[in-house]
Amino acid sequence: WGPIQCRFAEHLKARTAEMNAKWGTPDKSDAIWKATNLGGASWTQYRFFSHHLCWRMDSWQQLRLKVSMDIDSLLGRKLGIEQYREHFRNACSDIGLETLPFRRRSGREMTIGVIPYPGQPERTIGQDVDGFVNLVSQVHERFLERITEPAN
Repeated sequence: WGPIQCRFAEHLKARTAEMNAKWGTPDKSDAIWKATNLGGASWTQYRFFSHHLCWRMDSWQQLRLKVSMDIDSLLGRKLGIEQYREHFRNACSDIGLETLPFRRRSGREMTIGVIPYPGQPERTIGQDVDGFVNLVSQVHERFLERITEPAN
């Protein structure tokens, strides 16, 4: 899974880097990080928006969008985790993309939402990966548009 996750992250980064630059800050560029959990399962994170947001790919059939809770200093306004989650659900709904329920986690990074990978893990390669990257990049852009809108 590690090489598949990294390749997916590279494709997503290539599709979204320009839109990230539009809203992010120039102090940190987008990055792909990889490691393993304590149990040995590999994970990959595509960090963007000055490293305050990331898409996390794990080996258990889901793609998670996570937020660093210090993002408010970058945005200059306070958004609660439920507002981030609502913006994510709406961004997915705009393009008809299914989301999954997820376990709530606490800490410095919080999960905003979860998207299932297409197909079964052993068959993901070759199954319209480009189409999936395209859908995720659309969610990515719509989500960033929503969180950066000026507060009313």
